[in-house]
Amino acid sequence: MGVSRRPLVYSALSYALGIAAHDYVPVSFSYLCVSVALTLCVVCGLLCIVPRGQRGSSYVLTVFLLLSMVGTGMICARSARYTGRKNISRIAKYYRKNPAMVRGIIVSPVEERRSFNKVKTTFTLQVDALRSRWGWKKHSGYVLVNIFRTQDLVYGDYVQLEGRLHRPYNFSPENNFSYKEYLLNRSIHLLLSVKKSSVVEMIERGRGNFFKAWALGIRRTMQGILSQYLSANESGIMSAILLGDRSSILKPVRTLFVQTGTAHVLAISGLHVGVVSMLFLGFMKLIPIGRRLQLGGVILFLLSYAVLTGFRPSVVRATIMMVIFLLSLLIEKEPDALNTLFLAALILLSLNPFNLFDVGFQLSFVCVFSIMRLNLWRKQKDASRCFNEARVYVPEGKMIQWIRQSLLVSLSVWIGAAGLVSYYFGIITPVTVLANLFVVPLISVVVTLGF
Repeated sequence: MGVSRRPLVYSALSYALGIAAHDYVPVSFSYLCVSVALTLCVVCGLLCIVPRGQRGSSYVLTVFLLLSMVGTGMICARSARYTGRKNISRIAKYYRKNPAMVRGIIVSPVEERRSFNKVKTTFTLQVDALRSRWGWKKHSGYVLVNIFRTQDLVYGDYVQLEGRLHRPYNFSPENNFSYKEYLLNRSIHLLLSVKKSSVVEMIERGRGNFFKAWALGIRRTMQGILSQYLSANESGIMSAILLGDRSSILKPVRTLFVQTGTAHVLAISGLHVGVVSMLFLGFMKLIPIGRRLQLGGVILFLLSYAVLTGFRPSVVRATIMMVIFLLSLLIEKEPDALNTLFLAALILLSLNPFNLFDVGFQLSFVCVFSIMRLNLWRKQKDASRCFNEARVYVPEGKMIQWIRQSLLVSLSVWIGAAGLVSYYFGIITPVTVLANLFVVPLISVVVTLGF
């Protein structure tokens, strides 16, 4: 697998290395920027003065390009961690004892969660202003808001809230998942807890992105339909499988999925996006339009579905790969699977460098990479066996092939995810290999019937 054949693989790996190493390299931000700029100047110089086709020069050029990607990863990671003087996290210490009054725009889906017969309304607020002794002052940054009652709010609302600002804390110190780091990787430094009796005022609606507001409006409608016709337990599971909202799943049910190693079906991933793509494509084929317009319509549907499900890393990865596959059908050129996978990783890390430390991001890419490599190894082994035995290869029956392929895919997923699942959750689930043989086909049916 050469760099020239799969440049996106090495570019994404170099960029990720820079993100992972940004805290461990004692170099100032300005020096990093100058170093990357000089490296790119060297690359441009080599491209201009070195004749093409010389092996030694191509190796040097590749090294400098990869070094520039490492440096770019460090720069982006440090930029994402930077908080300006007006960031609310810098002045929160002055509001530890007294309630704070803040204004801002809701920039995430509004979720209603129930725990121990209590209701909590949760969303992310992009802070616009904070009231001090001298009046309202402009500020910036993000806070995670918890209102301890039911509140009629939606994405894009400009609101005024009164509550206590505090730092996030870790719920489970015995495992390797840090809730504080999870929020920090999303640029959320503080939580705002709003009591039942505290002020919540909606000042203006429609301040968010129109397309995102439209998609989230459809999501709320679908959640209402599921709640109306299904029980609370069934509605929670279907909301997770179809819409990516796992907040309504009961804890015992979630534990069962984790213990059997099938929790991945509750997180929208390539399987769900693939089924949805086939449904969209079947719908578009009913419309008497050209093939290019049909494929273009499916791409728009998929992008809307990614917004509707909250732009989770696994959804974005699967959507990017499916969109590239559909574009390849348009231009009639087969894409390289590994290049496509690492292009998705590069896009996600460019949007937020700290997606690299997200458990969902890691599991999604590791599992897909494992499936790709083990399937390639199987094909190479089959071809080598046929050649060495110098005989005509007799194909297996369709059922045997399906069972064999399903087992291999399930085994690939388990091998790829076992280390991460053991590290983050402290469990090993070999039953996953057999459980997925039954669960995955059923989930495909559930997704289809759910829509």
